Amino acid sequence: MISILKILLLSSAVFVVLSIHIANEPLFNHVNKITEPYTLELIDSASSKIKVLAKKSITFVRQFFSNSNPKNDDFLQEAINSANKKAIASIGDAVNFFNQKENQGLQNQDQESNDSDNGVKKSNKVINGAKAALEQKKKLDISGI
Repeated sequence: MISILKILLLSSAVFVVLSIHIANEPLFNHVNKITEPYTLELIDSASSKIKVLAKKSITFVRQFFSNSNPKNDDFLQEAINSANKKAIASIGDAVNFFNQKENQGLQNQDQESNDSDNGVKKSNKVINGAKAALEQKKKLDISGI
């Protein structure tokens, strides 16, 4: 907090000093005329250094990302293909399993319907046999009277 106040106080003092008029111009203009050749040279030098640094960093970044492809690309592709084949095979196994269960369910339903049909047929045979036995008994009873 104190350092912020110091910076604020010093910048205000510098502004006041540079604003003092000497020969109808502020002190800042006189200082600027004296230091202008040096500041222009400093600005040119700094801008050229920044341009060189920017070009080097751009080439470095391009090389970095151009070399970022994996060296074992074939190995990586084989691993991906193997994983895909295993996934497809496991899906196929699951589909086959469910198809088998479904077929077993259909076979059980067919067997149950066949069993129920057979049961009805057997019941009909028993009923018909019982009817025939009753008719024979009636005939015997009628003839025996």
